[in-house]
Amino acid sequence: STTAARESGISRAQIDAPQRGAMGYKRVRGLSQARKGEELEDSAKSPVGPVFMIAMVAVTLTGPLSVHVFIPALPIIRRAFEIDAPTAQLMLSIALFTMAASTLLYGSLSDRYGRRPVLVAGILLFLVGTGLCAVADSVTALVVGRFVQAAGAGCGLVLARASVRDVYGDDKLVKMTAYLTMAYVLGPMLAPAIGGVLIDEFGWRAIFYMALAGAVAILLLTVTAIHETAPGRSGGGGFARMGRDYARLACMPRFLGYTFFNGFVSASFFAYITAASYIMTEVLERPAAEYGLWFLTLPAAYLLGNFVAGRFGGRARIDFMVLLGGGIALASALVFVFAAAIMPLTPLSLFLPCFIASIGQGIAMPNAQSGAIMVDPELTGTASGTVMFAHLCIGATGAQVMGFLADGTMLPMALMYVACNVLAMGAALVPALIRETQPAAS
Repeated sequence: STTAARESGISRAQIDAPQRGAMGYKRVRGLSQARKGEELEDSAKSPVGPVFMIAMVAVTLTGPLSVHVFIPALPIIRRAFEIDAPTAQLMLSIALFTMAASTLLYGSLSDRYGRRPVLVAGILLFLVGTGLCAVADSVTALVVGRFVQAAGAGCGLVLARASVRDVYGDDKLVKMTAYLTMAYVLGPMLAPAIGGVLIDEFGWRAIFYMALAGAVAILLLTVTAIHETAPGRSGGGGFARMGRDYARLACMPRFLGYTFFNGFVSASFFAYITAASYIMTEVLERPAAEYGLWFLTLPAAYLLGNFVAGRFGGRARIDFMVLLGGGIALASALVFVFAAAIMPLTPLSLFLPCFIASIGQGIAMPNAQSGAIMVDPELTGTASGTVMFAHLCIGATGAQVMGFLADGTMLPMALMYVACNVLAMGAALVPALIRETQPAAS
């Protein structure tokens, strides 16, 4: 019968299958049902879904909103407390540098203790600082409140990206990071307008009451709807272990390349906006409202690049997408120098090259951030914190250097813009040349 079966094309397995008995079939079926039950249970526990991404976007917005919504209040606070400009500026700069420093701590702590408890602690700290600002009756109290508020706000910049990587994995990280980056860009776009309306209608303290209400809503969302995405690593070690983690990342050229790329791109942007606002209002003598309208084109271009990164990033490797976006930005920066050298100074010549560059940067940045976060699964939070620290600190340094170089023309700004983008491309070449274990973007 076996020979006849073979001649008819029936396999030996098909002949033996009925002889294996009902017990084997039931056992396999039982295992299959058990696996399905486990998958359903895991799915029920999984934080993946619309609520999760809404929470991540809200958490990401906390940092930029807290910084930029304060800007329209600076002149009013100066008059209210009768302080000079440097003291008022301190309330803005202290927020930036405190937020940058806090990202290092949040990233490492989240790797050790999990994302959710560290995120809740950061939001609570933000609430305390915001409350202090809202009731501050002196400059000292307001500065302390801004310090505590910024220390809490840093948690969202780090933990949203780390949690997204935990949940979606490397395959979808670029796409989800692009969406988070859109939220990060929308914050500075919307915050000044929101802050201006609140200040005009209710006074400068209203911006802190709004931030307080928003933070309460985010805290409730985090506590009730967000599950832990990373259980954390066991063991102690304190700051010594934290130092070893950072040293471990510092020995990874791919991580350093992606991190410094983010930092130098950030420096080019901050250096540009530092000089462009002065040129528009002081040199071209255009109203501040017109500058605001031209400025909106840059975040819009960046968002367009983010959309491209999120929609089409899976068709190419991360290192290629970083080089592509960085190359577009560098080419536009070179055109900027050409325009600054021979073309008359107009708002169009001032903004158009940077508009094109912002598209390239919007393509490259989510890929570079994702590439840095992927390098070590055990140090996702630490890597995310380091990336955001470099983003803020190198960016602030670029703005400060531009302050020394500005002479009222476009040329120093254009040269600074080129220099930052050249350094960014140099950093991007490192991971492109070290290609082992390189994941594909999706």
